[in-house]
Amino acid sequence: MLALLLACAPTTLPLNPDRSERPPLGDTDTDDTGSDDTGEPEDTDTDTALAADAAWTVLVYMVGDNDLEEYVTHDLNELEAGGPGGAVRVLVLADRAEGYDDADGDWTGTRLYEVLGDEKINEVTSPVLADWGEADMADPETLARFLAYAAEAAPAEQYALVLWNHGSGWYADGQPPPGIGWDESSEDDLSIAEGELTAGLEAFTAAHGPFDLVAFDACNMAFFEVAHALREHARTLVAAQTWVGYDGLQYTPALAALQAAPTMDSAALGDLMARDPVEISGELTFSATDLGQLDDVAAALDTMAGVALDTPASWEAMVAAHAAARGVEPGEGDGWRREYMDLRDLAAQAAAGSDPALAAAGADLVNAVNAAMIGNHKVSDFAWAGGMNIYADTMFATFYSTADGATWSQATRWDEVLLRLAVESGD
Repeated sequence: MLALLLACAPTTLPLNPDRSERPPLGDTDTDDTGSDDTGEPEDTDTDTALAADAAWTVLVYMVGDNDLEEYVTHDLNELEAGGPGGAVRVLVLADRAEGYDDADGDWTGTRLYEVLGDEKINEVTSPVLADWGEADMADPETLARFLAYAAEAAPAEQYALVLWNHGSGWYADGQPPPGIGWDESSEDDLSIAEGELTAGLEAFTAAHGPFDLVAFDACNMAFFEVAHALREHARTLVAAQTWVGYDGLQYTPALAALQAAPTMDSAALGDLMARDPVEISGELTFSATDLGQLDDVAAALDTMAGVALDTPASWEAMVAAHAAARGVEPGEGDGWRREYMDLRDLAAQAAAGSDPALAAAGADLVNAVNAAMIGNHKVSDFAWAGGMNIYADTMFATFYSTADGATWSQATRWDEVLLRLAVESGD
């Protein structure tokens, strides 16, 4: 217990930095002397063989080639403190930057670890299975390569994937801030709207089926759009509606729980992973979503959008609901940022409106969102939040509607609502 408490205790790192914004391009460290390993070593994949099928293999895609570099070694130590090994395997592909942090010998480049349990909270002791040099973590092929390696080296009955970085929902290349996987060396990210994230997952899921769980240790990723894009690639999604601070996901208790109950299913693990960041470290929101319910959510959203577009009275009620609904990020004055609208609150505002047809559709959407929630955890200030955001702005309405990976706009008419709102507002 003491080791667990120490592993979760604050260090000298600042508490709760905001992971939601694209990191600035900081000064790079060009000093390549002493222990500052800033070179680009050859790919040194080893033939390290892990044991036969584990109950769970947890894969962490740790994109630290940016201003989050100082948290790479912190979270590696937190993973080690969870005691993985045996029935629970953990593989991490960790990329670091130059100039933000000099911990652990100030190595840079990209290392693939097999994380093994220990109690040394200030020292990473897990073996490096491979050194991939300066890998571009924003390239779908890098993600696909990591997943292929892991499936061969650490086969399991169930797989979890953690995507670790800055985050801001479905946004993509050219649309600040990034979607997920911002790599400072390549100045690129894994676009969800353009299908790059799912492209990195496709080979693995084609060969092994959907991930049992996908979790985002990143800000603002509990979006309907993100969930819809991933619905064929995962069974359970864990993410936050709001910004995520320094602590983020609580790896130590999650892995300890898996070790104690390795037959745990993805719903139970997802609820635990969503609960602990809120209850232990005070993160604002985290939810676990059953992606098997996403088609029902999409159908209800499509119906509500279709009703809104059908008659002037329903449209007027939709505009009023859109104006009244709350988001999870404050905007100017007393308003809310429309990029981060709470989907259930939007539906509830429609359900409470004056148009009977839209009210019925809104009520159905409230029920569909509730049914998709395995666990919706939040601090008291967000007690009203439903666990899932939706993009409700007009700024990128055309891109939202037409991007190659925008599965949500193919499944629903919500993009048509946004396009009409954009025309009427002059955006």
